[in-house]
Amino acid sequence: MGIGVVTSIYRITYLRAAPKPGLAIFLLTLIAAVVLPLSGPLIPGVVLVVCVVVFVFFYHHLSKEATLSFPKKIVYVFLKIPRSIYLFLIPIALVSLYSLFLGRFDPNFQGAEISVSERYLKLPLGIYYQITQSLGVPLLLLIIAVNVFLIKRFADTIDGKKIVGTLQWIGLFALVYLLLLPLGGYRPYRPNILRYDTFIPITIVLIYFYGNSTYFLINNLQGRSLKYYGIFLFALFAVYMNSDRIETEKYRFERQCIENLAKSPSEVTKLPATFNVMSWYPLTDPKQSESNATMLKFWNITKEKKLYYQSND
Repeated sequence: MGIGVVTSIYRITYLRAAPKPGLAIFLLTLIAAVVLPLSGPLIPGVVLVVCVVVFVFFYHHLSKEATLSFPKKIVYVFLKIPRSIYLFLIPIALVSLYSLFLGRFDPNFQGAEISVSERYLKLPLGIYYQITQSLGVPLLLLIIAVNVFLIKRFADTIDGKKIVGTLQWIGLFALVYLLLLPLGGYRPYRPNILRYDTFIPITIVLIYFYGNSTYFLINNLQGRSLKYYGIFLFALFAVYMNSDRIETEKYRFERQCIENLAKSPSEVTKLPATFNVMSWYPLTDPKQSESNATMLKFWNITKEKKLYYQSND
């Protein structure tokens, strides 16, 4: 549902496809506008960043049509943007703003809050760790750099230039997203603000560019260039496949701990602190498990409310 909305926006804005919302698409858009922003803390911010980037895109292309003052150009662009874009973006933007408003009343981690300036100071370290702690992002950036070089060297056509041109919009999205991220609050489990999960929106747009540019090169390279490029892609796939291993040990441990808690005759149960159980960190005080114990009883996993704490002593 969300992918369908994004695809429609992409087709209308970038591909200039004729908008055909229809009743079914309109209803799905309204459903997505309610479900998506309330499904997680990142989605509302991403939606609002997309709204900004879409407007900048239209301003970049439409403002040249009118020799007006800046305020009048703003009004002109607003009037020229296809109505179907407003159909997709206005409902989800409004619910996203409401979701961000609700997030202000989140009782979790209130004691661990730090100032906005401190969060911005931590962001560069988060970016550094995201690029250096694993091969995933550096390899993705490498293949993007190689693809841009090959397009400019061997396939510098109108379509090739258009694909390379999307990097500026990806860069704008990433910049605005990163600058807004510290405003979303602080969480102890991601001390440097940026982590693999909060980096996912940028990862998705980078993968989009990688896929689009790679497909273009496969269809436009010839001879030895295509052969060597295919070998390079195969090596890249091999590295990613080798590193993509599912870590199930901690989930089995958490499941076993919950089973032991359900079977325990005590009102307060001690669990090992090897991995976290229904939390981002080991719970060392039974009072910290109050909400978890309430949910476990509500889910009928435990017959009565059972507190727990974790210790390896």
